[in-house]
Amino acid sequence: MFDLAFIWAGLIAFAVLAYVLFDGFDLGIGILFPFL
Repeated sequence: MFDLAFIWAGLIAFAVLAYVLFDGFDLGIGILFPFL
């Protein structure tokens, strides 16, 4: 059984990932740039 914190973390991570993917290439590069 999942606890509430895990469920919220998953939802937030999925929402951010979907936003990055659907917003387009520029935002993704902006987020990844500090790690490259």
